Amino acid sequence: MKSKVLLLIAIIAISWQTAFSQFETVWFKKLPDTDQITQVLFSHDSKWLLCFKSPYPNMQIFDVATGQLLNDTIKYGLGQAIISNDDSHIYGVNGNRIFYYNIATAQDESKFDSSDKPIITSIISKDENFFIGTTEDGFNIWNIQTGRLLKSKKIGIDSGAYSVYYDQLNVANNNSIIYLKERTKYIVKIDPKGNKTYNYRTKVNIYDINTLDSIGCIYNQIESLDDTSMSYLKNVVLSNDSKTIVFNFIGKKETQVFDINTLKLKFTLSIGNASYFVGVKFTQDNKYLVTATSAGADIWEVSTGKFIKKAEGGTLYTLDISNDSKYGATSIGEYLYVFKLTGINSVPFDSLSNETIYPNPTTGDVSINFILPQNSNVTLKLFDLNGSAISQLFDGALNIGENILKFNMNQYPSGIYFITINSLNLNK
Repeated sequence: MKSKVLLLIAIIAISWQTAFSQFETVWFKKLPDTDQITQVLFSHDSKWLLCFKSPYPNMQIFDVATGQLLNDTIKYGLGQAIISNDDSHIYGVNGNRIFYYNIATAQDESKFDSSDKPIITSIISKDENFFIGTTEDGFNIWNIQTGRLLKSKKIGIDSGAYSVYYDQLNVANNNSIIYLKERTKYIVKIDPKGNKTYNYRTKVNIYDINTLDSIGCIYNQIESLDDTSMSYLKNVVLSNDSKTIVFNFIGKKETQVFDINTLKLKFTLSIGNASYFVGVKFTQDNKYLVTATSAGADIWEVSTGKFIKKAEGGTLYTLDISNDSKYGATSIGEYLYVFKLTGINSVPFDSLSNETIYPNPTTGDVSINFILPQNSNVTLKLFDLNGSAISQLFDGALNIGENILKFNMNQYPSGIYFITINSLNLNK
């Protein structure tokens, strides 16, 4: 009996690749014993990728260029991972504890004082002198060298009538200013049956890191009228040069971009039909802004707000861009993807017709049909469901327009396979 092979063009990856200009798949793989990948994070030297997954134990480190697993010896479940500036340690929190893992030895070398309450979000200053973490009633600052708790700013109050929640912490590159999102929930009405109606007010406050004094407020709005509303400020992200800050809004489906110096709104970006936000990233040179959502990824020019490219569809769950701006990483469920970013200024070609594989499933011969926007070298690779490269089907020059390549699949075991197509402007 002939084996039956089902072939799939890797359309899961296409939304990422067409979102950026000229993306080339470096590798992708399915992580074993994983429900979902929860965080991807590049090292500062852009040579390895930290990946958190659930369920615990949840930390793995991969070589960016090859996808080789480098380290899975750190077993403790951490949240909000931060890599030290020299790429030797990983900061993380669990409850009210701060961990500081040596990557080489997998040992926790933490000497941090415990927080009085669970840490919600955390960040380190650019010079790695301070560790800052928010709690339900404010934020704390630790000296990284000594681990001692230096100071605390208690702001929030839970009186029963209203409560305050703090997250989305950012530190300016001059290491002296903190940007903190504050969300207050308070009762505005109680009906005769005791049912309560709430309002929410969200602020983005600015604090002096040395005195903890408030020195300004960028955003201060009532955003929703009851518990069911989803119109509220979600992500707050600061550019690498600390000149621009962006806000993502659930419900409004938009991103607002503010000038830090004037605290004025520069422009508003619409993110389309997304149901939730994944995150916002600036390229290292601060020229471009990437908004990643459940509807894919959009690229914008930071100076003008000009729309560069939209990827239709393609659910994203995580997002990071390497410090050298050569790689992007994302995940879909238990699948981890790494891409090479070879240029962001030119807008990629969008094929006007769908790529086809016929017959599919196949018991032997198969044809792959696709359109090229220009003459270029094309590589087709075959992958199994675990993301392992099985073979290179084709590598050669093809002409602009429609191309049809034919292969025989009898040599491969029955199963499901992915095919990737990589060329100068067509990557799927």
